[in-house]
Amino acid sequence: MTLLDSMGTLAQLSIAVVGFTGVVIALRSGSAEPLRATVMNMLFGFGFAGVVWALLPPVLLGMGIDERLVWRALSVAFAVTMILLGTVRRKQARRLGASWDQIGVTVPILSACQFCTLAVNAYFASPALFLAALLSNLAIGLVLFWRLLEPEGTPMAGDR
Repeated sequence: MTLLDSMGTLAQLSIAVVGFTGVVIALRSGSAEPLRATVMNMLFGFGFAGVVWALLPPVLLGMGIDERLVWRALSVAFAVTMILLGTVRRKQARRLGASWDQIGVTVPILSACQFCTLAVNAYFASPALFLAALLSNLAIGLVLFWRLLEPEGTPMAGDR
């Protein structure tokens, strides 16, 4: 399996997590409590970001753009997008009345690792580091999906 095949597989996994989230939302009755709504918003954001960032490299490389430039530019753009996404989600959480601390420490730690990987890759321009950042993005989505599966009526206690 080539690196670009791996990215296609990650895109498929990311969209599958988003799809399963849609199923979970459809099967739940009533409106979501503020924290669950925040987790759903974050999950959709991370899921769709994973799809976009996994599918962009093959397109850009297929256009004949220099490989090192592609990995550097995508790493910087991915990092900036994740910062903006995190900022928007944090503001939405506050507006909905959810406490950001309830999500737990796993998501912020994985996000920090992802950002550091992308920052290092902006210098080294390695496809493997970009793939590692995509994997951390998928891990964040899976952690959020797990949070979403906690039984209705129980507080989402983050990392117990």
